[in-house]
Amino acid sequence: MTDQKALLPKTRGSFLGLLLLFTTLACLVTASWAVKWLDRTRSLALYGTLLGLLPGALHSRYSRTAEAPRRSLRYCLVLLITLLGFAVAVLPFTPALPWHSFLEVPHQTIIRWVDALSCAGITVVAALCMKLEHPPSNYVRHAVWAIFGSWLLITLLASTVFFPREYHTLLQHAAWHLEGIDFMWIAWLMADRITEITDRPSYTFSNSGKIIRIAAVCFHFRITTETFLGTKTLSLAIQMVFAATFLMLWMFLCMRIILCLARSLWLLWKELHVVQGAPEAEARWAMEVVRLELLA
Repeated sequence: MTDQKALLPKTRGSFLGLLLLFTTLACLVTASWAVKWLDRTRSLALYGTLLGLLPGALHSRYSRTAEAPRRSLRYCLVLLITLLGFAVAVLPFTPALPWHSFLEVPHQTIIRWVDALSCAGITVVAALCMKLEHPPSNYVRHAVWAIFGSWLLITLLASTVFFPREYHTLLQHAAWHLEGIDFMWIAWLMADRITEITDRPSYTFSNSGKIIRIAAVCFHFRITTETFLGTKTLSLAIQMVFAATFLMLWMFLCMRIILCLARSLWLLWKELHVVQGAPEAEARWAMEVVRLELLA
């Protein structure tokens, strides 16, 4: 309890510092728009970029919170997630209201059903994860943030139907950059999981933070390049470099994770043939868990 109290001022100061930084950047974008240094499209894109990056600034791999939030706060978040998620899923089917959409009219019905089912499904998962009180675990807190990020991303994409087309640039960029943040959170979870179960030191997972950060930077820079340079030949070439680097790093990390899980599954299979009783049951349970992780 003493450690948490000692960390509280630092946490509060960091939050206020980040809030001040993002507010200052938003004011700079507004000023640049006002004096015609930036046009409307790029200004809205930068607003969306700031909104999409904000969750990543609020929660990082080095966040050490292990305790679950208080019950009252969890229940408030569950109520908010449920109301917003199901409102975004259901309201687009209301015929009397003038909803907008990215797509042409013939395709809207299919997209609305896909958005509604995706939004309703992730809302149920996110609400349940937020409601449950877990033992103190930094890893579980990271996992809850990753699930919350997925819910926020899907809800944001589905909510574009409520806004006029001129605001879609802002929403698009917010969703794209939030996708990069959510990718980073999920990749951290995967790398941390492998680090815990592997019995041999590995350069990949010892340096997984650097690999994931480089991949995330490439993801965001590709979007930024498109925003400011458009679809010119030079812009497309730079985007290809960033996209290729991101994909290679992501595939390399995924292959290393698959190999480590396969090796763990093989070791458990060998152990299963030399133990009996409770150790055998424990080995079978561990094999099922690793199989599910491989499928995921």
